[in-house]
Amino acid sequence: MRTIGTAMIAMAMLVGAAFSRAQAASAKENPLQVFIVEDSPVLVLNNVRLIDGTGAPACENVRVDIDHGKIVNVQSSSLRNAFPEGAKVLDLSGRTVIPGLVGMHEHLFYPLPDGGPGLLPLYGEMADSAPRLYLAGGVTSARTAGSLEPYTDISVKDAIDAGKMPGPKLFLTGPYLEGSPAIGPQLHALTGADDAARLVDYWSAEGMT
Repeated sequence: MRTIGTAMIAMAMLVGAAFSRAQAASAKENPLQVFIVEDSPVLVLNNVRLIDGTGAPACENVRVDIDHGKIVNVQSSSLRNAFPEGAKVLDLSGRTVIPGLVGMHEHLFYPLPDGGPGLLPLYGEMADSAPRLYLAGGVTSARTAGSLEPYTDISVKDAIDAGKMPGPKLFLTGPYLEGSPAIGPQLHALTGADDAARLVDYWSAEGMT
């Protein structure tokens, strides 16, 4: 009995190790896989409420066909024409579909707690959490409105564009153009117009749009 129990434990350990290796290999091949719930090439979102972003009233009981990431058909669910070949059909009754939101004033940082009298005001970069939270809230494109860690922002954008981390399509704004004194030690206090032009030209060359 002890031998059988030991063998079962060993087998479980081997299976667990194999599963861990498979997970690691999958994550290496596609780091975004852990965030994907539905990955069928062709999807049908059936029986949804649709808000199309034009200002028109919401439409009930709508069917949306998606082929390799592109919406190819929107129609009433009551029409009984055939689903696309090989499609995975999701009954999403009670759910609402909206267009991706475009955030026009976003940041990848957040004020840190006030340290108290005599301590510097600081801002913390949210390189991992901010892009995920925007995307989870439906923001698929975002314009950052000022940067505290510009090189971090550029690296985050590059990683998102390369499919290495989740996040919206980012349009980056450079560091703040601050007078003197700046609002915190993480910002450069400009000395004049020439300094401002130099700063803008530098960060434009580095990739800020």
